[in-house]
Order: sequence, then structure tokens, then C-alpha cells
Amino acid sequence: MSASPTLDSETTPTDDLELRAKVLKWILIVAVVDLVLFLPLIYGVVTGNKDLTPLFGPLHGIGFMVEVGLTAWGAMNKWWGWWYPIVTVVTTGPPGALIGHGKAKRETLGS
Repeated sequence: MSASPTLDSETTPTDDLELRAKVLKWILIVAVVDLVLFLPLIYGVVTGNKDLTPLFGPLHGIGFMVEVGLTAWGAMNKWWGWWYPIVTVVTTGPPGALIGHGKAKRETLGS
């Protein structure tokens, strides 16, 4: 058995809760970083400044994919509902991931 928690038959309930908590923590971290990267893009749209797009666009895109991937992975494992990846996609990433974080945490950890 490996030292890190996995989703096999030997996983204890404590390991599973720790993994869920880690995934939620990473969703939160990525969402905050992605929000910081998303704000210059919004600023560029509002002001018409397209100089920020080549740098911040791809970085935001990577963050968006990670957020959707992590929220979908949790939904596939039935830690929370499919509402979480859906709200993350509909809101272009950070807003949905951050707003849904508390509900997902209650659903998966009971806290």
C-alpha cells in the first residue's frame, strides 16, 4: 500500500476524507489564483486594451481547465453533485468554483 491516499479498496474512510479535503483545498487555491488572472482579462475587455490577452488568456484557460477537472472528478466520485462543475463552467471558472466551494465542502465533509 502506498503512503498517499488512493481510491482503491484499501482506502480507509479517514484517507478518503483527507483526499476530499485536499481536492477541495486545491479547487479553492486554483480558483483564487485563476480569479487574479481573470481580472486583467475583464479589465482589458472593459477598456478595450487587448495587450493583456496573450499573457493572461492562456493562464486563465489553464486554471479554468483545472477547476473544471477537479470539480468534475469530485462529482464522478459522488463527493458532491454535478451542479459544481456545471456552475464552474457557466461562470467561466473562478466565480462558480468559489461560490460553490462552501456547498461542496458541506456535501463532502459535512462541515
